[in-house]
Amino acid sequence: MKKTPFKLKSGNTTPFKQMGSSPMKIDMTKVKGSATYVSEADRAKQQIASVMAPKIAETKTVKTPPPPKKSTTSTTSYSEAYKKADKSKYKTEAEFITAAKDWNTKKYGTTEPTRESKKLIGKHEGDMTTSPKVTKGTAKKELAARHQTKKVETAKLEADKTRRTEDVTSGKAKIIKQEGGGTAVDYRKPTPKTKKRTKVGKAFTKVGNIFRKKGKKKNPHRKNVASTKSTSTQSSETKQQNISNTAKKDGTNLSDAARKLYA
Repeated sequence: MKKTPFKLKSGNTTPFKQMGSSPMKIDMTKVKGSATYVSEADRAKQQIASVMAPKIAETKTVKTPPPPKKSTTSTTSYSEAYKKADKSKYKTEAEFITAAKDWNTKKYGTTEPTRESKKLIGKHEGDMTTSPKVTKGTAKKELAARHQTKKVETAKLEADKTRRTEDVTSGKAKIIKQEGGGTAVDYRKPTPKTKKRTKVGKAFTKVGNIFRKKGKKKNPHRKNVASTKSTSTQSSETKQQNISNTAKKDGTNLSDAARKLYA
């Protein structure tokens, strides 16, 4: 029998063997009971994980920071400054460096004003919170101002120290020991010593109160100050002696004698 190609009604003339087979593919992950079965919930989780994976990887990637920029400004060394200095004034580099350091120390209080002034950037001028902050442009000016303030305060301390030494030497003050240790200069006047008033003194005080105005009367029982007698004290004692002598001479009491002499 002669082989003839299988002919379809549609008019296909291609041999069946050449057409090949195309069986329907079945996804076993969706077939329950199969070894590779995946539930719908797990399938949803896998889809979410596949979407989020690139973002998580991107988040965990550590970016290398760029290298710090080099400062365009650099501190001029004394040797570099000497190249531009007046050679007729400074014959050698050592002579120039010595003069430059002395000038910086006098004005700024340091031989490295540029380096020290950078430490003040961002701080308040004069250490006052109400003052503006120090900037790169005002740093050296602030360093000079602080140095001048320190010089004035140091001069005051030295002057006070000299004055205290002179006062101790002259006897205006004395050196005392402090409880916590150390010494201090004491300008307090010594407390005068006192002594008890005698009976005669009490009597004279009572007599004197007769002639004193209200509010100026003295306490006859108070103690007397046993210090150097002043002119007023001597005159008061002289009056008391005169009253006592008059009372003895006339044979009267002290009150009558006082009225007779000073009334």
